[in-house]
Amino acid sequence: CPISPFDLQRTARLCDNELLLSYELTNRSQDEEAFLWALHPLLAIRSGDQIELPTRRIMTDTAVGCPLGECGDRWDWPEPCPGIRLDRLDFGPHSSPAVKVYSEGLTEGRAAIVNAGTGEALEFSFDPDKLDTVGVWINLGGWNGYHHVAIEPTNGAPDPLDVAARENRCGRISAGASTQWNLSLKVIAPTS
Repeated sequence: CPISPFDLQRTARLCDNELLLSYELTNRSQDEEAFLWALHPLLAIRSGDQIELPTRRIMTDTAVGCPLGECGDRWDWPEPCPGIRLDRLDFGPHSSPAVKVYSEGLTEGRAAIVNAGTGEALEFSFDPDKLDTVGVWINLGGWNGYHHVAIEPTNGAPDPLDVAARENRCGRISAGASTQWNLSLKVIAPTS
């Protein structure tokens, strides 16, 4: 990373229906450094898609076209307001919304997008001691007219590093030290 004090190494392996990702981050600086890392896979939305997220609370990062407040507002998952079911990508009467939220208090290191109609799923698995948060980006036209969703295992929140560092919700790495983390994406076919 030429503009930061970090070296980042990523290894990707494909094993049957699972993509295994391994990361190592090294701090070249003489000082402790704060960092945020997140997977950011944008996925097309299909009718019947639902999000599985093992949490009860979420925090708003961004909300456009829906009443999910400002950055830092806390809500219940999956139904933050009457008529809105984020796990079902259902914003009720609100048209063209876009929202980015973060989990709080994950109960396990996994998240998934499952299609209720086909039974297909994409499951994200990770160590919650290393990646303790999942960002969820749902865009139903509110951002530039696009329609997609992202499940984003991450080591902190919200997006601005200075805010996450101030709230002690990001990674920290000592001078000259390294840290590692892994995650997997597994395609699950419907059972017959």
